[in-house]
Order: sequence, then C-alpha cells, then structure tokens
Amino acid sequence: MDKELKIYLERFRECSLNIIDIVEKEAYEELEGKIEERQRIIDSINELNYSDEDTSQFFQDIELITLSEKINNIINNKKAMLKAQIEENAAKKNASNNYNKSFNNNFHVFSKKV
Repeated sequence: MDKELKIYLERFRECSLNIIDIVEKEAYEELEGKIEERQRIIDSINELNYSDEDTSQFFQDIELITLSEKINNIINNKKAMLKAQIEENAAKKNASNNYNKSFNNNFHVFSKKV
C-alpha cells in the first residue's frame, strides 16, 4: 500500500467523521464544504490509478464502508424527521388558515344594520 494512498484514505476517514458530527449537531451550513472536501479527496484517490482491490482492502481495514453507511443512515433519518416537521407545520398552517377564514366569513353578520 502506497503511503500517499494511505494518507488520502485517512483524510477521507477524518472528513467522513466530521460529516457525521456536523449532521448530528444539525450544523448544515458547514456540511456543503465538507462534502466538497470529501469529493476532492475521492478525485485525488482516483488520479492515483490504484487497483480497486488495493483501495477496497484498505477501505475495509479502516472501516470506511461502515462510516459511509452510517452517514447515509444519519442523513436519511434527519431528512425523514425534517420532512415530518414540514408536514406538521403545513397542517398547522392549513388549520389556522381555515379557522381564520371561517371566522372572517361569519364576522359580517355583526356588521349588518338591523
């Protein structure tokens, strides 16, 4: 295993751990930069022209596959949670609008002259 490849994969692992921390802390404004950094590392690894067997063996050795799966699971869970909150807020807004609309429609009764 080339030392340069090992350095890139360690940086990839560190970046992946940072992404997990960012998502868990819900500091989404920092996420885009880390994802771009991670992609640059992947591009650099691809430029080294190593065999897939070498890189996949080292991926397994430092558990990068499990880290990537953990990132996917955390992001999907957060996405589902945010989607549920958006739907809940939309339902509340709809209920509020309907209440206000019906209240305003019935209010004209009091403004008529008798």
